[in-house]
Amino acid sequence: LPPLAGLTNLTTLDFTDCYQITVLGLHHLAGLTNLQILNLKNCIDITDSGLAHFVRLTNLQILNLHDCRKITDAGLAHLVWLTNLQELNLYTCHKITDAGLAHLARLTELRSLSLWCCNITDAGIRYLARLRNLQSLQLYRCDGITDVGLQLLAGLTHLTSLTFYDCLKITDVGLAPVGRVTTSKK
Repeated sequence: LPPLAGLTNLTTLDFTDCYQITVLGLHHLAGLTNLQILNLKNCIDITDSGLAHFVRLTNLQILNLHDCRKITDAGLAHLVWLTNLQELNLYTCHKITDAGLAHLARLTELRSLSLWCCNITDAGIRYLARLRNLQSLQLYRCDGITDVGLQLLAGLTHLTSLTFYDCLKITDVGLAPVGRVTTSKK
């Protein structure tokens, strides 16, 4: 990745399925401060220390970390500097827990968040409920979320898309507050 360091005008960078990319290469991206879209889907060797190189990418709006399974809560702490981030994909980042969601609560511009097979519970949903600009939330196979967690999201009046897939502890009781949400107009 060293040759990319000179491409300072890049706004989009897509490394989908580039399995050989590691923390050693990601440090070369730190100077690409014009990046708005970074796709690292299926870059399976990216770790928390790799995300530390993103702190200067403050123009980043879309970050796809789908299937970056080595990322943990500690890695999400590095994302708090991405104050313009609007879309974050954390599908199959299995090591993310409620503690990691506490970091994401600081991303106030976030519009879309996708979590799949993460170890989150209603306690983590409390953090997501702070994301007042959230328009789309996808939660797949998050077994620790119950009706209580669903009720916590009732204050997110900008939501236009809410997906709970295979969240087995959500029942009819949890649907009542969702039905009372009214979409606010800007």
